Amino acid sequence: MIDEVFIKTILQKGDEAKEKVQTEFSDISLKQLNWKALPGSWTIGQCLEHLVISHTVYFPSLKKITEGVYQMSFWERYSPFSSICGRSLINQLQEQPKKKFKAPKIIRPTTSELPEDIIEKYHQSLDRFLKYISDCRDVDIDKTIITSPAIRIVTYSLRDTFQFLIQHEHRHINQAIRVKANINFPENNRIDGASKPVNIAKHSYDKDLIKKKILDIKADIEKLIQPACSERFFVDWYGAYDINPKHLVYWICVQSDKMKNRLNENVELITALRVLLEKYEYPSESQKFVHIGFESQETVNRESKGNWYYHFK
Repeated sequence: MIDEVFIKTILQKGDEAKEKVQTEFSDISLKQLNWKALPGSWTIGQCLEHLVISHTVYFPSLKKITEGVYQMSFWERYSPFSSICGRSLINQLQEQPKKKFKAPKIIRPTTSELPEDIIEKYHQSLDRFLKYISDCRDVDIDKTIITSPAIRIVTYSLRDTFQFLIQHEHRHINQAIRVKANINFPENNRIDGASKPVNIAKHSYDKDLIKKKILDIKADIEKLIQPACSERFFVDWYGAYDINPKHLVYWICVQSDKMKNRLNENVELITALRVLLEKYEYPSESQKFVHIGFESQETVNRESKGNWYYHFK
């Protein structure tokens, strides 16, 4: 179907990704850009390069789709696995990773050090990617099926493609932010006057007031979920909000994967949930970083032997 509301939501998430990168990495030094927490781990630069490559491999298909010349192959038209593959990638590539996945070779970043212009290249690549998404407003995103650039037998709808790619976007930006937050992350020693020291964040928020807002938001989340969920559920939250209000996570925990997926696809509900941050005047500069997600008991049983604590840990 044609779904302008969905496209608008994806574009908003794309703008949030752009703001995250601008806020967190606009003034880092070359040394910081290429710093590794551990041998074999990714640097901030590699996280951004990986996203640039991930955009680029989809550009040929998106260009044809937006120009109206895209033709699906026989397998894309009749594969019985497109829906399964799409939902699987959406579940695997969550913004807050539950487990690590090795990136396909085609989209892995270079192992060499990257120049500072990788940040500008990232912004240019993301802008192009979001322009393609915007140009799909009049495209049937459910009936348009594309093939994975990494595994040619894997196909999925354009809707699922946009969903898991935008999640993937935030997943690796969050990974880069964790690199920057590492206790051993080097200080910024640039002397050009254009940069500020990083890793020295002080906040003057009233922690008790922030916690009250968090609990009020939680209560309203429960009220919003109640009519939309026919299963037993609970709302959990955690995060180092006392260090920085942006470190806040809400999980809406239901019983079945089916219900989790249904809620996760409810664009109006997700929009209403995020409006609660504005309603209770949660610090405006932190709102875009607050995660509100869905999880199911079935998934926790399958992946973490039924233990919610270890599942989120």
